[in-house]
Amino acid sequence: MLTSMTRTVPDVIGQNVRQIRERRGLTLDDIARESREYGLRWNTGRVSRIERGDGAVTMETLLVLALVLSELTGESVTPAVLLDASEPIEIAPQATLRPGVVREVLEGRNAGLFVGDLVDGEKLIQEAVGRLQDRMGAYRNVMGPGFDTERVNEAQAAWSLADERAARKLGVANAEFLAWSVRLWGHTMSAEVEKRAEPGASPQKKGRITRVLLDELRQAVNRGDD
Repeated sequence: MLTSMTRTVPDVIGQNVRQIRERRGLTLDDIARESREYGLRWNTGRVSRIERGDGAVTMETLLVLALVLSELTGESVTPAVLLDASEPIEIAPQATLRPGVVREVLEGRNAGLFVGDLVDGEKLIQEAVGRLQDRMGAYRNVMGPGFDTERVNEAQAAWSLADERAARKLGVANAEFLAWSVRLWGHTMSAEVEKRAEPGASPQKKGRITRVLLDELRQAVNRGDD
């Protein structure tokens, strides 16, 4: 979430463009005219909007800005320079990068972006570990400590919106629902529906099969299949 201490990508680029321009005594028109050398139709208004951070900045625009400023200043103005910031940069509503990370990645000083590069990276990692532990606990509770991890992984990859809706209808967590599905049928419930349905079966037919499978799973959950 954007706060007074975070910046957006367009804002960072715009401020860096303005600082470079003003430091070298360039005008908005200088940048606009130089950009037209490359077939663009920028005017001073367009450059001003970029400097204000008004609107998204495409990769093409970022590269042109780096080229134009390098030509006008005689300096090496790279995309990394234009994306450098001393404050965190928000790249998505729930993803804010630590200061300096973008430049490190673009200059090859960081192998790539990882969760740990986010402002709340450590917290997110801990939450992810907690969710993984919860899932593993659900799998062990339903299938026993020696459950088939490969089969579970295959079921996770095949998990669909239909399975999620069925789990919600049954009132159990997704992990528990998947575990029971694998225990009963060896795969997701949605895969079992397709297996039992005839080729070209109507949605109504599949709906009836789904209800039968839900009842099978509900009974298994209630008795614990001891």
